[in-house]
Amino acid sequence: EPPRGLSARNVLGGVVEAIRRDGPIVAIHVRAGASFDVHVTPGASEALGLAAGRRVWLVIKTYSWRVLV
Repeated sequence: EPPRGLSARNVLGGVVEAIRRDGPIVAIHVRAGASFDVHVTPGASEALGLAAGRRVWLVIKTYSWRVLV
């Protein structure tokens, strides 16, 4: 279910399309209307049980992201 009680106003439901280890981070490709590449620590990836096909919620704080062209 969608997260509640957060200050972040940008919450998108999506699906993990791919996941790979990239040095000290885990790079996750998520389709949530648009495509997003998300970086998390290996510990966060394990704790959240992230894997291809898993439904997830992206919580995006205004100053926590950037557009890559």
